Amino acid sequence: METERNCKSKTVNEKSEVESQTGGVGVTTKKPRTINDLPPEILEMILDYMDIHELDVTDKVNQNWQTVSNRVVTRKIRSALAEVLTKFEILQRECLKMLDEEGW
Repeated sequence: METERNCKSKTVNEKSEVESQTGGVGVTTKKPRTINDLPPEILEMILDYMDIHELDVTDKVNQNWQTVSNRVVTRKIRSALAEVLTKFEILQRECLKMLDEEGW
């Protein structure tokens, strides 16, 4: 019983010593943060810098990455498609104009 009191007392004393070294604030240990702890919006901003081929690999990391990666790929494909369609429309107008000038 005396030994038990000494252990408890020692634990309290050690805790007080640590608190006094840290300005009275108890030290808590937290799990180290990783990239997987980022909100999906931030992860999406990071993945947005990757091209389609790199994103094909990132979607295999885990389910969260797959969801975010697929969203980025979809946005990139839609953007590329819109760009192609715009260029096609410009080309089509130019061709029609040229044909009209030639009297077709």
